[in-house]
Amino acid sequence: MVGGKRVSYISYGLQIVNDCDGANKAPFSMDMAGGIAIMADRGPAGDFLNTCSPNHKGQGQNILHAAGHVKWSHATNTVGGVTSVNAGGWDSNNIYTADEWLDADSDNPTLTGYGAKVAPPASTRDSVLYSWR
Repeated sequence: MVGGKRVSYISYGLQIVNDCDGANKAPFSMDMAGGIAIMADRGPAGDFLNTCSPNHKGQGQNILHAAGHVKWSHATNTVGGVTSVNAGGWDSNNIYTADEWLDADSDNPTLTGYGAKVAPPASTRDSVLYSWR
């Protein structure tokens, strides 16, 4: 609390790392696909499809991928008629939500739709970056 207001100094989000009783299809491992986003600027508060990270004045986010590189992203992509401005993950998945995938358990799933909530990763390539607020 600062001046009677709750203040958050958390500025990054991390891939949900635990297995969540088998629900997490992309837990951290040494053999993760390099294109999976594992850390980025913290996600927006609420509208995960249409709002970028509040860091950098909402213009985009820096994303650390499992291969070790960082990429600036303001990627927008449309899947199944739904558009996301946070499409910086593997196969342009939304890095802040559990998305919908065809062949979710395979090494090469196909993104079929954007999710709208934070939940364990829904495929072997899904990125769900969580910020504790």
